[in-house]
Amino acid sequence: MPAIKVDFNKAPFLDSEEFYDLPVEEQNAIDDAAGYTEEATAVDAGKKIISRFDCMKWDTNKEDYCEGEIELARYNLPPEIRWKCKKCGNNGVITNFKGTPWDLSGMSKQEARQYLDEKYNLDLFPGLGFEENYDSIASFEESMGDIMEWLENLSEEEFEDFHRTMEAEAEKMGISLDELDGGLLPAQIHQLMFSNWTDPNAPLYLRDDLPLDMLSEVGFFQNARTFLTEIATNNGFEVTKEQENLQRKYVEVLVDKFIWPDGFLENLKDLKKVINEVDVWPLHTLRVLLDMAGMIRKYKGKFVPVKKNAHLMKAAHAGKLYQKLFSAFFKQMNMVYLTNSDPMPYQQDSIPYILFRMQFMGDEWHSIGNIMGNVFLDDARFEFYSTLNPYTTPALQFYYHIMLPLKYWGLIEVRGANKSKYEFDPEEVRKTPLFDAFLQFNGIFKL
Repeated sequence: MPAIKVDFNKAPFLDSEEFYDLPVEEQNAIDDAAGYTEEATAVDAGKKIISRFDCMKWDTNKEDYCEGEIELARYNLPPEIRWKCKKCGNNGVITNFKGTPWDLSGMSKQEARQYLDEKYNLDLFPGLGFEENYDSIASFEESMGDIMEWLENLSEEEFEDFHRTMEAEAEKMGISLDELDGGLLPAQIHQLMFSNWTDPNAPLYLRDDLPLDMLSEVGFFQNARTFLTEIATNNGFEVTKEQENLQRKYVEVLVDKFIWPDGFLENLKDLKKVINEVDVWPLHTLRVLLDMAGMIRKYKGKFVPVKKNAHLMKAAHAGKLYQKLFSAFFKQMNMVYLTNSDPMPYQQDSIPYILFRMQFMGDEWHSIGNIMGNVFLDDARFEFYSTLNPYTTPALQFYYHIMLPLKYWGLIEVRGANKSKYEFDPEEVRKTPLFDAFLQFNGIFKL
C-alpha cells in the first residue's frame, strides 16, 4: 500500500484559500498530518504512540470507515514522522514539520502533554488523559516484568504444567506452540525485545570482550576504526557549508584507506569522476553512525573526536567499541538507512527476536526465503509485506533490509551469483563464528 506523503514545505497552510482549492483527499491528508505532528513531537523521537485519530480510510466492503488505531513514531534520521493503521495498513510519512505551528518539540514534555490533553483529551489508551496514558504504559511494562518474575519462580513441574496448558490452548486454535513465535510466550518475547543489550544477565547480551583479531574480517567495523584514527590524526574533518558532509579531500583519503568488497572501489571510480560523501553511501552511513554513537561530534565547522570515548580506539577496547557501535546502529539509527530506505520500525524493533531465531540455524547454508519465513513476528511480517517494493522480490527486499546489515557487522556470510558488474543476486546465508561469539542468549532464550 503506497504511503500518503505530506511535505509541509509544499503544503498550503490550513484554512487558506489554496488549501480549500485542493481535492478533499489532500485536504484531509494535510489536516491529519498536522494532528499527527502535534502528537509525535510531544514525545521523544523513536517513541511509538497511538494517535487520538482513528483511521478514516473508506472500506468499500463494509461501506464504512476503517476506524482502526493509528500508530505514530517520529525519527531524527531522516527527520520524519511515520504513521500506520494497525488494522488496514493505511500509512503515511510527514516531512519538513520542524518549525511549523504543529511542532511541539520546543516545549517541555510536560507543557506539550498538558497542551494536547487540554486541546484534544488525547487518548493513547481509551478513556485516559495524556499523563494517565504514560502511567498506563509504565504500568504495562511493570506488569510484563511481574509476569516474567512469576514464570521464572515456577518450579520445573509447575512450568511443565503451565506449558501443557498453553499447548492445549494452542491446539484448540489449530497451531503448534513450538512453531508459534519460536515457542516463546508473549511476555518472554517482550522481555527479549526490550531488554538492555549491555546487561550480562539480559535475555540478549552483546559481549564487549571480543579481541581485535576476532573482528579483523568485519570491514564495516575496521572502517570505523580507520575513520576514528584519521579524524584524530587530522585534528578533525572540515565539513561542506551546504550539506555539512565531509569535504571531498577527506572523502578521498577515507575511500582509499577503507576496506571494500571486491570490485566496489573500481565500480565507484568508473561511475564517479568526482566523489563526494553521499556518493559513497556506506561511508556516509558510517559517519552518521559515529555521530549518533557519540564517537564524533560537530564543532566549529568540523567533525571532531569525542574525547571521553577516545579510549575505545585502543586495541584492548575493540570489543567495547564494537558493542557500542552495533547497539547504536540497531537501537538508535534507522538500520535500513544503510540502503537509503524508509524506516521499518516493526522490523527493526524485532531484531533481537530475529537473532534469537537465527541462533538455531547451525553452521549450514540456508536460503534467504527459508529464513524470511521463520523469523518475523506478526507486526513485522505485516509491515514487511505491506511495504514490498513492486520492483523487487520479497526475498531480495528481506536481504537488503535485514540480512545485509547483519552482513556488514560480520554476523553472517552470503553466497549467490553476480548478475552483472554492478548487481549481485544473493541466494543463501549462514552464520559466521562471530554470531555465536558476540551474541549471548541467556536463560530460556539460550539454545
